[in-house]
Amino acid sequence: MSRIYSQHIFLFPFTIELQEFVGEESSRERLRIIHNKLNNSKWEYKPFQISLEVNRPENFPYSDDEIWTYNEYNYFYDYIRDTLYTKEKSEELFADNKSHVSLYYEREIAPGDEITYYIKGDIPIQFTLKVDNVSLRIFETGIGILSLTLYNTCYKSFEDVLKINDFGRRIYPQFLGAGGLKYPVDATKGVFLCDKIVFNACGINISEEFITKDFVNNTCKYANYIEELLKPLNPLDCKSIIDDRMYTLCWHENDDLMKSLKMNNEHGHNYEKNEKWYQYVFIDGKSPLIAHEEFKNKLIVQTTYNRFTDWGTLFGVSRYSFMCLCGVDPYNDFPYKNIRNHMQKQYYQMAVLLLAQRASIIQFNNEIEKIAFQPTKIECQNKEEEENDKYNEEEFNQILKEVKKLENLDIRVMNFINRMTYNEITPQEQGIELYNMALENMQIPNQLNILKRKINDLHLNTDQILERFSLEIENKRTVSERRKRKFFNKITLILLIFTPLTFYSTFAKIIKPLIIPPDWIGTTFLKNIFKPAWSIVFLLFIYLLLYCLVNDNYSNKKRYPKSPWFYPLRALLQQFYDFKSVPDNGLLKAKIFLDVLLFLLIILSYQTIFNFFGYLFTLIGVLWQPLQ
Repeated sequence: MSRIYSQHIFLFPFTIELQEFVGEESSRERLRIIHNKLNNSKWEYKPFQISLEVNRPENFPYSDDEIWTYNEYNYFYDYIRDTLYTKEKSEELFADNKSHVSLYYEREIAPGDEITYYIKGDIPIQFTLKVDNVSLRIFETGIGILSLTLYNTCYKSFEDVLKINDFGRRIYPQFLGAGGLKYPVDATKGVFLCDKIVFNACGINISEEFITKDFVNNTCKYANYIEELLKPLNPLDCKSIIDDRMYTLCWHENDDLMKSLKMNNEHGHNYEKNEKWYQYVFIDGKSPLIAHEEFKNKLIVQTTYNRFTDWGTLFGVSRYSFMCLCGVDPYNDFPYKNIRNHMQKQYYQMAVLLLAQRASIIQFNNEIEKIAFQPTKIECQNKEEEENDKYNEEEFNQILKEVKKLENLDIRVMNFINRMTYNEITPQEQGIELYNMALENMQIPNQLNILKRKINDLHLNTDQILERFSLEIENKRTVSERRKRKFFNKITLILLIFTPLTFYSTFAKIIKPLIIPPDWIGTTFLKNIFKPAWSIVFLLFIYLLLYCLVNDNYSNKKRYPKSPWFYPLRALLQQFYDFKSVPDNGLLKAKIFLDVLLFLLIILSYQTIFNFFGYLFTLIGVLWQPLQ
């Protein structure tokens, strides 16, 4: 194969929102649904394996693919291998309860597969690159990453490499020109959007010309060659999760530029203030989009990994790029044979993991925004209902649905943190340093902390809402019980009319013959009306006694802890005092009247009481003699 001057890997991260997936299934079920869709298409699931030739003859040389696969696999810690590599065959993936973090797929590539970028300008130009690999990785968080690996074997110029990166990564117009343009997309094409992209690979021959109406009428549309590749998943279910740019990994060999950048000056190395290096790292195809020299230099230092500068290699890591620039080694061509493959293998996997982390966090934030608790007040007919019946069963079910969404999201975020976010992914020093630089520049730890705070705040708000809702429900129950009490109190009042009469008619047969008028009643008239008068007082006493017993407030021991009705004098005095301070308390009035009646009964019938107990003791004595 011809010498590769630059190697470009474009990564398209997207979220998969399957229409048949309602969000409550497990991550394992999500992967299973996606796998079945891809498995029935031209995408081929690729289990990870180091040895590509199982039945190899003895002493048969190993291929470069096998060697680099081994190097790539052993570059990472064990727990990272579990995240990035799946070894089970397709039929074994979901045979047990094991859950996989990611699945990997490839499309078949033919020797002549290529992609061509047509760029407008005073002198139109085009770049044709060889398509080396088209792959797709699906993560359990519902994130997919489409990868296009392209080889440039024709264009040595640094400016050409800048243009390939800048124009090649665009998947839809970032903006449309205003001012009455016949074709508003032409304004974008004059800056950084290709006039046309022809994709002839993977058995697909398709041309994307970025026509204005296609994007004005469909805000979710992106380049049709990507839509065609994602057709098995339904492009409508695949949403771009960042912007119009794909994430870019690029390795470029340019000996003259590298020699210039690594030279020392009075302030350090030339790259620290070099405009071309800034353009390369931040993928500014035409000119640096920055108008502040100190700020530009600060960004260069912040994004440059300079461990191997004096050896002729520079790395740059920004929020949307992972770049490497190398000189030419005249002795063993180490940058070309090794560093280029590191970019395509180890650093590619690192970038995929970083991008999956960032995309997952963005997706989780989008899902948080969809969780909303908005209970509304129901119009009620009477005032009491209007004050208390704020929630109905439908609203409660809606709140429970939102709580279930939050619980499901909480589990997925926890699994994401445990299985996809790491402070360190390799024991190799340069890998540790590059990964930490990428984490910081992509602001992943900060975004993850914000996500955690949002979920915690949402949990607190949810708890408060549920607590208020419970109080409302309890209040509603109290109101309902109060209504029932009112109803039953009416029934009780009816019963109170008849129950004492029935009780008295039975009790009077026993007690009435024993009622003897006191000796101090001298006149015959008073003696004749004593028994009916005594009976009326006794009946009133029974009525009031029952009323006090059935009334809930009577048992309020906090209010009357030492004044039960059967302590007549003490109760009367205490209740008389309360009566003065709480004159509107109807129950208190009834209790006082009850005690007054009790005193009257005791005063008027003390002889009757003595006679009653005398007869009672005589009866006990008569019954006791046979027992002896």
